Amino acid sequence: QYMETEGVNRAALNEVYCKYYEVPNDRLRLLRQDNVTYKKAKRSLLNLDELNRAHKEILDAGLQLILDHRLHAHELPIVNGKETLIVGGVNPAGGDYSVGDFDPAFIDRILEAVVEPDLKTSIDYYRNINVEPVIIDFLQEHPSKLHFCPEDGSKG
Repeated sequence: QYMETEGVNRAALNEVYCKYYEVPNDRLRLLRQDNVTYKKAKRSLLNLDELNRAHKEILDAGLQLILDHRLHAHELPIVNGKETLIVGGVNPAGGDYSVGDFDPAFIDRILEAVVEPDLKTSIDYYRNINVEPVIIDFLQEHPSKLHFCPEDGSKG
């Protein structure tokens, strides 16, 4: 049956693999959350942290996630009719770690937002999520430590 098929896609190849090795075909499948009973979430979020430190192959996969909301045969969830929101974090250049540049195709498909630390907003948020009071007290006594990056590029 598969010998006559042209252009076998990844899902079909995975199906053949699973049948041959007698393993469940649902191990790597991402389910659409519309099909499950848990409905408390308002939206699904995928965080790609330290994105500018990733290898090219990972960035290529990230681009496919951004463009198609899928990676090969695995679709990102849809919650309450909304596609997964994809966000990423990057490190500033000039630190004591290596960061790469994004290619133009990637840059054309993202929105850059520089986020500056704000002590009052951060402390309000930390109280709301029950961060230990000793941490909040420390930040109130040393506000410059909320986000500290030495000018010489060393670790803060």
